[in-house]
Amino acid sequence: VTYRFTYDENKSTGNLYSLDRNIYSPLLNDTIDQEKRNNSLSLSHTASVIYVEPLNAKMKLEFEYELFSNHNDQLKKTYNFENGSYEAVDLSLSNEFESTKLQNRVGTSLIYEHKKHRFVAGARFRNVEISNKNLISDSTIFQSVNNILPRIRYTYKISQNNRLMVNYNTNSSQPSLNQLQPVRDNTNPNRISLGNPDLKPNFVLARV
Repeated sequence: VTYRFTYDENKSTGNLYSLDRNIYSPLLNDTIDQEKRNNSLSLSHTASVIYVEPLNAKMKLEFEYELFSNHNDQLKKTYNFENGSYEAVDLSLSNEFESTKLQNRVGTSLIYEHKKHRFVAGARFRNVEISNKNLISDSTIFQSVNNILPRIRYTYKISQNNRLMVNYNTNSSQPSLNQLQPVRDNTNPNRISLGNPDLKPNFVLARV
């Protein structure tokens, strides 16, 4: 039985100065002079239980359950340089966003061990409830995502220090807060990105 609590708070202030010159049309020259202030807060709780039931001398069953709760809040503000100071808020580049996730994951595996051989085969079922809220526009997007994540692993012990392993594993990870928050990022003015609060967790297949 394990429990883990994570608290992360970050505050940063930075400046962006960019000058783009158009050699064919000086009227299209563009200058960006801004100060960016970011505040973010993340709280997460993870509780898990693993139970192993022996079937015989070579085989056993493993059961697991994990509960994961996460809350993120991020405030991004951009100030344009006007009249000798950075006080004019650029609303198109400012936003406050909140994301809450609740994950339930249950799984079982069959484990076979005999001499130099170890074989594990199982699957996990996961449900994630997600609430993404834009605190500026007061709009919320709710998502409920289900995944079945199978896994297989075979290990052959060649010697005391050498092993041969074949692994088939699936996983699913959630988008970062920066990927979700619907605000433009003009750090690179020639490649401006925009977060998408509709993003869903991805699905990853790994074979070794």
